[in-house]
Amino acid sequence: MLTMKRIGSATAVALLAILGAAPSALALTNSDRPTSAVIFTDVAVSTDTSQDTLLRLSNASDSASVTAKCFYINSNSHCSNTGGVCTSFVDCVAGSTIGVCLPGWTVTDFQVVLTRRQPLGWLASRGLASTALPMRGVRVCSASSANAGASCTSFFDCPGGTCIDGQDNDGTLIPPVPELSFVGELRCIEVDPATDTPFAGASNTNDLEGQASITTILPDGTIDVATYNAVGFASNFNSDTNNELVLGDEYGGCASVLVVNHLFDGATNPIDAGSSSATILNLSPCSGDLSGADPSLGVSTAQFLVYNEFEQRFSTSRRVDCHFQSLLSLIDTTQSPRSIWNAAVAGTVAGQTRIRPVGSGLVGSARLAILSAAGGGSSAYNIHQDGDRTVTDSIIIP
Repeated sequence: MLTMKRIGSATAVALLAILGAAPSALALTNSDRPTSAVIFTDVAVSTDTSQDTLLRLSNASDSASVTAKCFYINSNSHCSNTGGVCTSFVDCVAGSTIGVCLPGWTVTDFQVVLTRRQPLGWLASRGLASTALPMRGVRVCSASSANAGASCTSFFDCPGGTCIDGQDNDGTLIPPVPELSFVGELRCIEVDPATDTPFAGASNTNDLEGQASITTILPDGTIDVATYNAVGFASNFNSDTNNELVLGDEYGGCASVLVVNHLFDGATNPIDAGSSSATILNLSPCSGDLSGADPSLGVSTAQFLVYNEFEQRFSTSRRVDCHFQSLLSLIDTTQSPRSIWNAAVAGTVAGQTRIRPVGSGLVGSARLAILSAAGGGSSAYNIHQDGDRTVTDSIIIP
């Protein structure tokens, strides 16, 4: 059930080469240029914050400030008896009672105001209070002044002009994620501050860029950092001012197929026999009703085709209700050694997985972890795309 809540390196690691070249990206989502809407597909915070996510949202405009409406999506499941975060019924054993691990998704919205060419970052576990904003109460000299654009406190600082209000971060209040531990995503959409809805017909409002770094304190005290870019949807000329973003029409569309090049879980590093690999896959539906009125809008069935290095093919499918995160070798089974993504089953070190969504489109990212006695490390990366969907997707904002 989707509910709404409102409020105003570490150890060096040798990574193996990934199988295959990136396919031609025909879909219109972007992770390397400014867009009007961005999705951070992997936001993770541990209970003790030894793992946290540094989120960065940037305004690429050379002149204008930008207002973004943002939404944390919490995909944690909770025990029916204790209310605690769970991954299975085993986590719901309390004395003589055993609860049910119930899935559920909650949305927390907030606003971010960015000045021209400004990046703004915060830790997901802490958020960013208004008192910690870097640009507050800024005043600058008017264009007619000899000191145009310079900081000022009065007209005496602005010969030939006046001291006026400049761009600042006023109106920004970023909360921490709603609970620890946290697994989920973040979505931000550029809006008109006067109406709190997307701009009409404005392809020049593609100003948002996003990046996330997942930091993990390893047992030896070193810090591992895995960074990926947010997936973006560019606004086209025919967008309107209602609260529905139509992807594939008003905005860039989602891919017909997602392509993940990866090592199989449990694969032994041929360079360092003492290390092995594991990959975490994150998928986010392109569609979604962030107001909570229609929780079925973002439902998708992900059809997986898995190829090993000999081009032998395996297949499976998995329902995606909202944000989805799993080790590759736990997608098709609860016993990792029996998975088609396990290196012993696949028969090779590396492979490629092609994901075709049925229902809502999908975007995603992956995180490769190298496990070793020395501590290991990880690397996050964006998923390749192939082809455009023939149907549209919708994001509804409150």
